[in-house]
Amino acid sequence: MGKADRSRRFVKTHDLAWRFLLGLNPDLAFLQETLPPDWVHSEGRVVRDPFEKWGSVVFSPTLPIEPFALPEGSPLHALPNYLAFAEVLLSDGSQALVASIHAPPR
Repeated sequence: MGKADRSRRFVKTHDLAWRFLLGLNPDLAFLQETLPPDWVHSEGRVVRDPFEKWGSVVFSPTLPIEPFALPEGSPLHALPNYLAFAEVLLSDGSQALVASIHAPPR
């Protein structure tokens, strides 16, 4: 199996996983090692640091979420693809700070 075949298989499988997630109708999803397909942005709000291949994501198809910026000088800036922080407006009007965290192997 060539590299192009593996890539096409991955894209199909990854796409199916996102469709399965949407079928679960979550309020919030905390995902790691993912790259949301372009069409996901029309299904809900995706919060993540910029990355090209993989990273952590907070996703909500129903709740308003916004990126949460880490304070300048925070040591967490050393792990940009491993962390995604978002502020969520909950249905009762309160706000919550949420995080999707992937622990790097050590």
